[in-house]
Amino acid sequence: MKQKFAIAWRAGISCGLVLAVAEVAFGVALFFLRPAMNEFISGGYIDFSTLFPLGISWAAFLFLLLAVYFACGMITAKWLAPTPVPSMEIAVVGAVAGAIAEVVRSLVSVVINFALSLASPLVSVSPSDALFVALENAGLRLVCGLPAFILLAAVVAGVSAYLFSIIFFRETTTQ
Repeated sequence: MKQKFAIAWRAGISCGLVLAVAEVAFGVALFFLRPAMNEFISGGYIDFSTLFPLGISWAAFLFLLLAVYFACGMITAKWLAPTPVPSMEIAVVGAVAGAIAEVVRSLVSVVINFALSLASPLVSVSPSDALFVALENAGLRLVCGLPAFILLAAVVAGVSAYLFSIIFFRETTTQ
């Protein structure tokens, strides 16, 4: 039992660090794409071509998140393969590993989101309200974003671990 969750922690922290680095890179990309968002908001006309790079960046980042969650489940199943663990338990441990990875990423994400909102507020935010808006964004990220992404990570990593253990490893029964 202790070994299973040690593997979950190791896989979760490993994948979480990869996601944290990706989150920092995504934050830098958003910082440079922020003027396009400001131009769209203050432009008075609807030109979605200014938001195309931003949409591509979000879609690519979401794909990267899902791929790393999937890989986290696969890594967990691979590391648990030598142990006599049934596939359902591997799925649970994979879900725990995915949730741990997402917690690591979300903690970095809250800091990046706060810094981005404070350093480069949108046009509609007055300079005197920038700190309040940054705190509000960080709070919303913690209260709404963290649980939603933890659930997404747990489901994707758990399903991945389960499928990977069934496809590539033999099914074992509990003793």
